[in-house]
Amino acid sequence: MVTEATREIMRYAFVQAGFHRLEARCNASNPGSFRVMEKLGMSFEGVLREQLKIKGQFVDQRLYSILRQDTEWSV
Repeated sequence: MVTEATREIMRYAFVQAGFHRLEARCNASNPGSFRVMEKLGMSFEGVLREQLKIKGQFVDQRLYSILRQDTEWSV
């Protein structure tokens, strides 16, 4: 359900709002989140080391992106 809802947000961003690129981040230790980004066709760009502080601890973030030209909505 999360994948389908996010796909609609991406469609709106590319088709209606005219975005060229979208980015997303998630905790590197959360495979459920980064699998969603991979299912959406987003490309893994790297790890942002100790980028976010959660409950007093710095955690790594995985960075993903997708370009409009990489989607079914490229025009």
